[in-house]
Amino acid sequence: MWLFACSSQLVFAKVLTFDLHDEATAGVFSIPFKNISAFPALATHIADFFKKKSIDLSDVAVVSPDQGAVEKVRNFGTVFYGTPSFAEVVIEKHRDQNIAHKAEPLGLYGDVKGKIALIIDDMVVSGSTIVPAVELCLERGAKEVYVTAIHHDFMSKAPELLQNSKLVKFFTTDSITLPQEYRFEKLEEISLAPLIAEELKGL
Repeated sequence: MWLFACSSQLVFAKVLTFDLHDEATAGVFSIPFKNISAFPALATHIADFFKKKSIDLSDVAVVSPDQGAVEKVRNFGTVFYGTPSFAEVVIEKHRDQNIAHKAEPLGLYGDVKGKIALIIDDMVVSGSTIVPAVELCLERGAKEVYVTAIHHDFMSKAPELLQNSKLVKFFTTDSITLPQEYRFEKLEEISLAPLIAEELKGL
């Protein structure tokens, strides 16, 4: 998500983004720039969701869908558990460079047996990478699997694929406007408006 903010006198401009998929993109700006993370907001929301269901957070295993997301998952987990000390599960995957948005999980490092697995990613496009990750967690003994991602940049078939998968719920944000026909029962979206409002107060 990109947000261009300026003062009423147009003497100051600043670009605000949410969780850039490629953080190197920040280098293209010559005006003030800030990349905001929505992971803490999602972590707080999901922790409250589990607590309301009387689920102890120690029974939830946070899962990184690949090595590249490890740091993001650690930042999420620190807020989710309220401590930087927690066990993280990592999925090793192989990406076919000839097929866009497609990767197959090869292995899982960590323990999800008897736990609720929570897969954390910054973006879901086709769902063809997340769904096999959900199935792998279940094969390794997870009781249930939830998924959270900042951006739901869905291709047309993604909502149906996610809805028909074995995941319990898909938590996301409204960083991208989602057409009504792309919404599905398992999707739960939180608003980024409070984060934007807080940033605009400082302009």
